[in-house]
This record gives sequence, C-alpha cells and structure tokens, in this order.
Amino acid sequence: MIDSRRFFYRAATLLAILLTASLQGCGSSPPASFYTLSPSPLTPIGSAFDGGITIGPIDMPDYLNRPQIVTRGEGSELKLAEFDRWAESLEDSFQRMLTTNIRALLGSNEIVEYPSKQKFGLHYHVVARIQRFDTDNRGNAVLEVKWGILDSNGDRVAPLASGRFESQASNANDYNQIVAAMDDTVSQLSVAIARNLIEVQNESERSAELE
Repeated sequence: MIDSRRFFYRAATLLAILLTASLQGCGSSPPASFYTLSPSPLTPIGSAFDGGITIGPIDMPDYLNRPQIVTRGEGSELKLAEFDRWAESLEDSFQRMLTTNIRALLGSNEIVEYPSKQKFGLHYHVVARIQRFDTDNRGNAVLEVKWGILDSNGDRVAPLASGRFESQASNANDYNQIVAAMDDTVSQLSVAIARNLIEVQNESERSAELE
C-alpha cells in the first residue's frame, strides 16, 4: 500500500526542484539591448532649399517589420537577434532619420515627415521602397532602395532612382557597430536624394525663366 504522506512529500519535492530549475533558467537569459537609427552630423550642400518637402511614406519589406535586428548568414539564411532589438518600428526610425538628414543637407526647416499637418506649401514628396536593409555575413551593412520625387499633385517630377549603399561594420557580432554601419548607409542615401532634390529645383527655376 502506498504511503500517502510519503507520496505527497516526494511530489512536493519534485515540484520544488522543477520550479527552482525554471527560475534559474529564466535568470540566466541575458537582458535585451535596444537600438535605434541615429542621424549623422551632415554638412549642407548648395544653398538653402526653397520649398516644402514631405519625406515618406517609406515602404519596408515584411522581413524587416519585426523587433529583432536582422543579419544574414550563408546563402539566403536570415538571422534574428533575439536579445538585440529595435526600440521602435524600423520603418518609423528610418523615415525620421531620413527626414532629419535631408533637412540638415538642404538647410531648410520646411522638410517634414509623412503624414504632415504643416501649413507651409509643400512642393515635393519623397517616397521610397526599401528592398534590403541588413548586414551580410562579412559585416557589411547593405541598403538597397528605390525612391522617387513627386510634386504636390502626386506626379513624378524626377526619374525613379535606385541605389545600393554599403558600409562596413568592424565587428559583425557587435550590434553597436552594426547599427552604426546601417546609419552610414542611410546617410549616403540622404545625400543622393538631397542632390536629386536640388537638381529638380534648379530645373524648375530654369523652366520658369523660359516662360
């Protein structure tokens, strides 16, 4: 016959052991680290831009719409950093950084994020579709993007442009370095778009002079 007291004692002991092991397992997990894209100090190019600009919307691919930082392994393998995460939506962070960078490059405060309720006249909209934004297995941050410049009526005023930008991280396992390298690629894109906007404005001024 089973001694009920001994049975319950053994069951309680086993439960306590399992609970302790579970708590120790939880305690051994490293704390998560959180990151965000950060605008770089950029020198204005050309004279101050005359005209309001909306930056966005920015279309981010589904594989990047997640809190984990994504890097690449061999071939088509994607790696998700479980304990190194974005502090906010990468799409939102990217759009804000791009806006801040272009505002600095063009020397204008009339450059805002989409959607905007600003009262000044908006002359142009910059839209972009991100195709790739991650770090490869060699530590190179890679940004592949197509962008366009639209006028206030939504008509394209510049040929659809695309670009591939790379920046190397010194250590592919150091997420501070990885995010810094990703910042660099957004800065390169910002310069390319800012130059495109200046060309569009100059062409508009030349056309107005001929009328």
